[in-house]
Amino acid sequence: MKKILVIFALLAFTLVGCKDDDDSTGPSGEAISFPLAVGNYWNFNEYEYDADTDTQGDLVGTYRIDIVGNTTYKGKDAYQVVQSAEFESDTSYIAMEDGVLYTGGETYGTQADLVPDWIKLYDPNSTSWVTMDIDFSQDGISTKLKGNASNEGETTVSIGGESRSAVRIKQTIEMESSFTIAGQTQTQKQTIIQDYLFVNGIGFYQITSISDNILIDDSIEILVDYDVSN
Repeated sequence: MKKILVIFALLAFTLVGCKDDDDSTGPSGEAISFPLAVGNYWNFNEYEYDADTDTQGDLVGTYRIDIVGNTTYKGKDAYQVVQSAEFESDTSYIAMEDGVLYTGGETYGTQADLVPDWIKLYDPNSTSWVTMDIDFSQDGISTKLKGNASNEGETTVSIGGESRSAVRIKQTIEMESSFTIAGQTQTQKQTIIQDYLFVNGIGFYQITSISDNILIDDSIEILVDYDVSN
C-alpha cells in the first residue's frame, strides 16, 4: 500500500485500527471499530483504475499487512506494522489517542529523510480535518505537503457474500516542490485524491488513489483475505 515514487510521491496509509474493545464515535454518533492486535493480517490486490469510467483494470500486484508488535514511536504508544510485497517490505506505525487515529513512519519518494512524525488519518470528532501540513527541504528541493480529509458518510460493500456497512473517508493531498535549474526557479504541483472504505470489525476494505500526475497510474486496492481474530 505504501508506494515509493520519485519526488512527487503518493502517500498511501497502512492499515489503521484501534486498540481492542476501544471504539471511536464518528460524526454520525455511531461506533466505529477497527481491530488492531498483534498477529492480525490483511491481504490486498492492487489493480489499475480508470477514474473517468470508474472501472477496475488489470491486476498489478499483491501485498500483505501484518501487525507485528507493540512499541513507542515519536512519543506515542503504537503498533508496529509491516507491509510486504513480492520484492520489498516496509515498516510503519499506528497509534490512537482519544479516538483519533495516527500513522507514522511513512517516507516520500526519493526524499528518504522526509518522515513526518504522525499523520492524522481519522478524527471521529470532526467531519473534516487536516491530516498533514509539512514543509521540507533537501538537496536543493523545497517541498510543501498538505493533506485534508473528510468523512463522506456510509455506504454498503459485500464481503464474503455478506453486506457490510462501510465508512467512506476522502483525502486530498496537495504537494508543491520548488527547485532551481540554471538560475531559474521551477515549481511543480501535484494533487492526489484518495478514497478509503473502512468496515467495522475488519478495517480497510478498499483504497482508490487518483493523481493528476500523468507519470503516476491511478489504482484501486481491494481486500481479498484477512484474519482479525487475535
